[in-house]
Amino acid sequence: MKQLSTPWHTENPPQNWATPRALFDELSRRYGPFSVDAAAEANNTKVEACFFTEAEDALHPRLDWTDGTGPSTVWCNPPYDNIGAWISKARQQIAKGVCRRVVFLIPARTSTDWFHDQVLPFGRVEYLRGRVSFDPPPGVERSSAFEHSMVVVFERACCPAELK
Repeated sequence: MKQLSTPWHTENPPQNWATPRALFDELSRRYGPFSVDAAAEANNTKVEACFFTEAEDALHPRLDWTDGTGPSTVWCNPPYDNIGAWISKARQQIAKGVCRRVVFLIPARTSTDWFHDQVLPFGRVEYLRGRVSFDPPPGVERSSAFEHSMVVVFERACCPAELK
């Protein structure tokens, strides 16, 4: 059997592939502007004013996804190895009032528990036509995406009683 050379087919593929700028700009036009990038590195963030790196651990229970100016609109292209935890954290941040909206770019894995338990009942899904050609991390060759992607939007519900 021929060994595939793309990083997607290695035992531990890199998790820091970046969202293409044109796709991010379109999603920002629709759902932004974004004030926080919850899963980024300095070389691939799409929200330079406020982003959380792997070292800062955006999933840590004491870290809020905010830039400190009020409820945030968050962009998140998370590592694909633990998506359920990212979605759970986003929903908690919205429930706390820290975030008004969290927009994810994630794989379209519609048979997973996290999709059925957290996305279907609470998120708005937009399936993307074709496959996203992500920008590779430094030192990695560009390759075709190995699976389809979707955009999932979580938002704080409007509660008229709170507006009085």
